[in-house]
Order: sequence, then C-alpha cells, then structure tokens
Amino acid sequence: MKSPPPSHSHLLPFLILVSFSVLSTLSLANLEAETLLRWKTSLHKKDSLSSWTSNSSPCNWTGIVCSTSGSITEINLARSSLAGTLASFNFSAFPNLSRLVLSLNNLSGSIPRGIGTLTKLVHLDLGSNSFNGVVTPEVGNLVDLTTLDLHDNQLTGAIPYQLTSLPKVLIFDLSANILAAPDPSKASGLPAATYLGLSNNNLTGEFPPFVLRCPNLEFLDLSLNKLTGNLPAEIATRLPKLRYFNVTSNGFQGQVPEMLSKLAKLEAMHLGSNNFSGQIPEWIASFDSLRILELYENSFYGGIPASIGQLKSLEWLDLHQAGLNSTIPAELGLCRNLTFV
Repeated sequence: MKSPPPSHSHLLPFLILVSFSVLSTLSLANLEAETLLRWKTSLHKKDSLSSWTSNSSPCNWTGIVCSTSGSITEINLARSSLAGTLASFNFSAFPNLSRLVLSLNNLSGSIPRGIGTLTKLVHLDLGSNSFNGVVTPEVGNLVDLTTLDLHDNQLTGAIPYQLTSLPKVLIFDLSANILAAPDPSKASGLPAATYLGLSNNNLTGEFPPFVLRCPNLEFLDLSLNKLTGNLPAEIATRLPKLRYFNVTSNGFQGQVPEMLSKLAKLEAMHLGSNNFSGQIPEWIASFDSLRILELYENSFYGGIPASIGQLKSLEWLDLHQAGLNSTIPAELGLCRNLTFV
C-alpha cells in the first residue's frame, strides 16, 4: 500500500509572507515613484529631471539611489537648476530615505512640517536656496541626523529649541539666514556637534548659552550678528576642542578673557570689528597652533606685545584700526610663516 504524498501545507504561511513582502516592496516603490513624479510636475524649472519618467524605474533616475530591494535611500539633486517649492513633496512616502540633498537650487517657500517623518534621515542639505518662513520644529524629530545644513536661505524667527537636542548631529549649519537664537530656557545642547555655523543671522543679546553645551565643537562661527556683552570665560573649559573661533562683526565688549589661553588647539581666532578694550594681553602668545589672529577695529590701547613673536605658526595677523599706538615690534620677524600683516 502506497504511503500518501508528503504534505507541503507547512510551507503555506512562509509563501504567503514572502508574497506579502514582495507586494509591499513593489507597492512602496510605486508610491515613491508617483510621489517624485508629482513633485516634478509642480516645479517651475525641471529640465535636469528629464530621466524621471513613468516608464522607467526611479532607481535609474538622475539623483536617485535605491536599496537592493528597490526602495529609495538617497535623493541628491544639488546644482540641478530646480525652481519651485516642496509643498507637494510627500515626505512620508520615503520611509527608508537616509540622504536628502537639494542644495544650490532656486527652491522657495517654507520647509514643510512633513519633513519630520523622514525618521531614517542621516544627511539633510537644503542650503543655498530661497526657503523662507520659520524652521519647522519637526526637524527635531530627525534623531539620526549627522548633518543639518540650511545655510544661505531666507529663514526667519527663532531657531527651534528642538533642534538643539539632536543627539547625533556633527555638522549644524544655519548661517546666512535671518534667524534669532533659540529660547535659552528650553534649548539644550548638541552633544556630538563638531561644526556650528550661525554667522550672518539676527542673533542678539549675550553669547548664546546653548553653544556652551556643545562640548565637542571644533568650529564655531557667530560672526556678523548683533551679539553684545562680554565673552564668557568658560568658553575655554566648556569648548576645549575649539580650533576655529569667529565672533567678527558683533558688539562684544570688555577685555578678552584670559581663560581663552587654555584653548590649546586653537588655530584661528577672529575677534575683529567688536568693542573689545584693554591691552592686547601677553598671554596671546600661548597658542602654539594659532595660524590666524584678527583683532582689527576694536578699542584696544597700548602697544603690540613683543611676545607675539612667539607665535611660530602664525600666518595671518590683522590689527588695523585696533586702537593701538605703537610701532610693530621687531620680534614679529620671528613669525617666519607670516604672509599677511
């Protein structure tokens, strides 16, 4: 008597699961493609997107990178001569997007709140466009971001305090906008950030407290704002890794705090066009790695300290209209790398 044929019923759940997964992937790919085509249609200028057609895979389109499963992971359309807005861009259609680069175009309008749904985003660059309005606080939901670049737009209002607690951001660049400092009672700090660019904005009042809660900063640019008061001495202890420090063209006053001499890694110190007073301190010579020193257009008095000749790495020294009343000391000739005085 023959035994009955083996049953494959135990494979049925697996086959159903595989079929569902394939259908889900195809459905997502279609949704992503439809979303991009809809956005393309809304743009005023889009000649660079000629490869974006409904009869080809978006994985073959200009500026698109897909995963092995066919889901879009990167959109890079920098320098693509695009003009239009993001109003019809459905961000929620891209659950796997890790990089969004739309810099150096002519995009305008506001940055939609929906951008906060891109929870896998690591790199966001909307710099050098014409985006306006406030920065949506939903950007603070993008907790995996390592790069946030919104520089050179027309963004207004206060920087949302939610952005100051992004845990993984290394590069934070909001320079060249019309932004005010975040609410000091709510702003925290950027624990991982090494680059903080806030130059050419509308920052007012004293040195922004949240900056002192960014312990890994190497590059700090607060130039071309309306900041006032004294430089906090704790810059040296709270930001010990600083290499580049720029507060040019503000309203800082008082003496340059001696504690800054503790910034052992400093390579560039830009203090020009402020209201600093007192004498140029002797401790200025303590920076072994300093290449650039700008103290111009301030209210210093006295002479240039001879100790400045100890700055062996110095390449650039600008003291014009600094209020000084002495000749250049001979010791400056010891700065053999100096190319500008």
